[in-house]
Formats: sequence, C-alpha cells, structure tokens
Amino acid sequence: MISFRLSARDYERLREFRVMRGARSISELARAAVSELIGSLSRPSDEALETRVNELEGQLRMLALELKKIKQAE
Repeated sequence: MISFRLSARDYERLREFRVMRGARSISELARAAVSELIGSLSRPSDEALETRVNELEGQLRMLALELKKIKQAE
C-alpha cells in the first residue's frame, strides 16, 4: 500500500482528471499511472512518444476545464 498527501486543490484536479481518463476510481488511475511509468522505462522510443502525446492531451483537457471554469465564473 502506498499513501501520500495532496492539497485540496490538487486532489480536486486529480478527481477531474480521473473522470476525463474514464477511470473508475483514483486508485485505479494511480495504478495505471504507476504501471505506465514503470513500463515506459523499457519502451521503444515510438511508444514513449505516444505516451508523451497522450499525457499532453490530458493536460490540454485539464487546461480546457480550467478555462471553462474561469469563463463560467465571469
């Protein structure tokens, strides 16, 4: 078992990211992320590039969510 602390803001962002990624729980998301991280150590460069593109797409989705929140607050 692994345990770590997050700020309330980071936890909320993680919950939103979980929904965007379609994970059933934060634990499932964390397991997938750790598996992907460990697996990336032995992946060929093409797969590493694909992984990075997927990460960037996730970050763009998070940014779009943040922008949407800002627009709604106006």
